[in-house]
Amino acid sequence: MPTASTAQILGNNESFEPFTSNLYTRNVTNDMFMVVNKHLFRHLFEKNMWSPGWGDLLLDTHGSVQDIEGLDEHTKKMFRTVWEMPQKMLVDMAIDRAPFVDQSLNVFMDEDTTDAFGKLTKLHMYTWRMGLKTGMYYLRTPPPSNATQFAVDHDRVKQTRLLVIEAANPGEMEARVLTATKTAKERMKEASKKAVAAALEEEEAWKLALSAKERAAEATKELRASVREEEEASRLLRSITGAASASNGNLSTLNEDEMSAFLSETEEEREDRNTLLSKFVCRRDNPEGCTAYSR
Repeated sequence: MPTASTAQILGNNESFEPFTSNLYTRNVTNDMFMVVNKHLFRHLFEKNMWSPGWGDLLLDTHGSVQDIEGLDEHTKKMFRTVWEMPQKMLVDMAIDRAPFVDQSLNVFMDEDTTDAFGKLTKLHMYTWRMGLKTGMYYLRTPPPSNATQFAVDHDRVKQTRLLVIEAANPGEMEARVLTATKTAKERMKEASKKAVAAALEEEEAWKLALSAKERAAEATKELRASVREEEEASRLLRSITGAASASNGNLSTLNEDEMSAFLSETEEEREDRNTLLSKFVCRRDNPEGCTAYSR
């Protein structure tokens, strides 16, 4: 005792077996509800760790407390499920109570079942050598996969985990918050520095681009001036050459505009043109030794 039926009525586990889960369902006539292991509930309540969110937390961990941060090792060891216990330990306890009970034992196998036959054979041989009346009643295994818990309130689970940590280590959460805040501020500060550096680099790049644009504009301006000077020099050269031809009586090389300009020149303008022509010829024929005229 208790059997499965009386155990459910009294809120106990079947016989002397460990709990298969710290959260299980209780079926009544027209309803079904979740029940937390009453021993775990009492333990958490005494340690000021209990909160209504434990139901969601245990549902999220599939009834195990092994991965709940904040619980001490003694609590985790005390509330291991049968799947988290060495099966040899359960067999040894069955051997110890065998003289006082007439019941067999259930075997729970949660390990890799590729060698299940070999493990069960060793188990039966061990129980036979130790004098048990029977080797096994039921062989129980967990489901191959756990169903997705759509009913779990994950926000409540997170909040409950934080409450457990705070209850186990008062001030721990405050320290974590301060550390996280400090880390966040440092990251923000570092990000701000990088943003400022990037902005300065961008500004410097704009300055360089603007300077290059200004230099390009200046070079274009100088190029255009050089082109204009070259055009002016070519025009002047044609004018001087035409005037020289006209002065020598060769008027056939002049176009209409040049002929009109030549005929309308005064004596003084013609002398200036001849002087300019002499300078041009001197610079062209003897650029290094032309000292008769200043540049």
